[in-house]
Amino acid sequence: MSETTTTTKRPPQTFVGASKVVHTDYPLIDNDPHFKRVVGYARTSDYLAGGIAAAFAPTALLILERFAPSHVGRGGFPKAMRLAGFIGLAGGFLYFYQRSCLRFYGATENAREIEMDMREMVDKVKAGQPLYGESKLSPHMQGVAARQSRYSALFFSAIPWFNFVNHNQHGVDTAKYYQQAERELEMERTGSKDSPDVMRSTLGLPPVRHVDGRRDEWTSKKKNQAEKNEVGMETMAMDTQPTTLSHSSSLEPTEPLQLQASSLEPQAMDLPVIDLDVFLNQSDDAASARAECVKVANALIAYGALILRDSRVAEEDNVAFLDLVEDYFAQTEDELRRDERPELGYQIGVTLENTEKPKCAVDEPCLDVVRRLHPSQRPLDVSRHAPDPKCRFFWRMAEPPPYETLFPALNAPNVVPRAAHLTERWEPVMDRWGAAMKMSVSTLSEMLAVGLGLPAQVFCDAGRYGPHLLAPTASDLRKYGTKDTILAGFHTDLNFLTIHGRSRYPGLNVWARNTGNRIPVKMPPGNYLLVQAGKQLEHMTGGLIKAGYHEVVVNDETVNAMERRKREFPDRPLIRISSTLFWHLNSDFDLSPVPDLAERAKEVRAEQARMGRDEGEPVAYPSIKVGHQVEGELKHIALMV
Repeated sequence: MSETTTTTKRPPQTFVGASKVVHTDYPLIDNDPHFKRVVGYARTSDYLAGGIAAAFAPTALLILERFAPSHVGRGGFPKAMRLAGFIGLAGGFLYFYQRSCLRFYGATENAREIEMDMREMVDKVKAGQPLYGESKLSPHMQGVAARQSRYSALFFSAIPWFNFVNHNQHGVDTAKYYQQAERELEMERTGSKDSPDVMRSTLGLPPVRHVDGRRDEWTSKKKNQAEKNEVGMETMAMDTQPTTLSHSSSLEPTEPLQLQASSLEPQAMDLPVIDLDVFLNQSDDAASARAECVKVANALIAYGALILRDSRVAEEDNVAFLDLVEDYFAQTEDELRRDERPELGYQIGVTLENTEKPKCAVDEPCLDVVRRLHPSQRPLDVSRHAPDPKCRFFWRMAEPPPYETLFPALNAPNVVPRAAHLTERWEPVMDRWGAAMKMSVSTLSEMLAVGLGLPAQVFCDAGRYGPHLLAPTASDLRKYGTKDTILAGFHTDLNFLTIHGRSRYPGLNVWARNTGNRIPVKMPPGNYLLVQAGKQLEHMTGGLIKAGYHEVVVNDETVNAMERRKREFPDRPLIRISSTLFWHLNSDFDLSPVPDLAERAKEVRAEQARMGRDEGEPVAYPSIKVGHQVEGELKHIALMV
């Protein structure tokens, strides 16, 4: 464990860096617009201003030559005019380009461009296209390009720099595009009509004033485009607002978490929402960054889970991942079985249905948790101890340790499917989405450490060389789509932190430690992720943070999503895929409670008791190698002998 006491964060070890922030009077549209978008969004006034600027140099030279002749002789003046013309054209173009860029940055009035951007992006969502186009560059090189050209129009006086690279790092929350597309698709489905003023109202813009009383026809809807949409918009708004806690040992919510006002900000479930950008965009000693870190710690202490917003994460990467894994699990059982590795505890490759058993069915401490829940808040019955009907695939997202590990089975190489229609796209899609979620949860671990009063890198250092796993589960809803079917029984995760992207089918329930209430997960679209505490985090904090209990079941909303999916995408497999990554500590790391956190855990437990909340018998957390802890948990769920 690191002995350093500094809380200065290192740059994230990823292809995406922290985004610069320029405070402006108007909404940000894009902090690194592509060259084509800048030119395409330009106004007539930009062309006029650029033309005037371009004409200034040769015009000035002509005037000077008229009133103060240079007498350069035959052929001299035309050369000077050509040079002045070139300088004028270059300057005029840069002025024209900068004027358009400033509207993307929100530095000047940009209501027209906000509407154009929304229309362009919503149409792409409905057509199933990447918001910012496709690129042949690697994610690393896309990140390099983004960092070099972000807000570059502000520095034209130093060096002209343009963005010609398609990437997904533009400093905005893309959830608004998916929400608007969802509204329009729902209107198409119901046959209702709307006008441009509705979208302008949603964007916070005044309605269009029509001099002759007539209204332009609202953008035509193309049914075939809607049918191509693979985004999976099953989100419903929640009536509750997220809450956070004061920095104390009490688990009672004390004040609302204030998010930036935006009519497009999606309502999440009844969990605190953490904005990762607040931490990334400011120095570590900034009050707002440290306050956001405290929110992380308090959220995990109180709830065992939180919603994370990270502008570096792209929804289209999750969509591509879901499509790929659906295609994989649509194969026959014989084809899938070739990727099994039972001799490695199923810790790599595929685990077929009816293999993994929920630990809670025979684990007395877990059963005690269920007994202490209010009857209306208990999970579906898991006492029969039947294996879960879900499949799983483990894809390792780990940096190989530079030494011989004591646990080679937990650090085995990846299995790549053999099917021709999967092999070529498997690694790029899995690695891209896995890297995005790993990046987010790694940064969150820094915030958690700071929020708990520890060195920022303490968890990151312990997790370096950890056997992190991109771990999608798959449930065949054609076979297991009946209401109240248990797809994954009541359990906690054995790792340090679990992070989820949005699934196309609801059904995940989590339990809040502070109330014992069951919370149905309804993930907003866009760059929002769900994070849950695991057993390794519980162990390391001495029980200050408890591993979050959860289950996956078929409920009414699952059935509704199934029907909608069958109607809109009849040719796609009806398989529920979870978009999940397990972030682990290093297998060779000595896992033991941090003394200060263990003492705080006792205080929290005493506070809970004073409030009449029974947390059951105290749990012992002996020192143990992480690898041995994992092996013990795998034996409980029948994945390792």
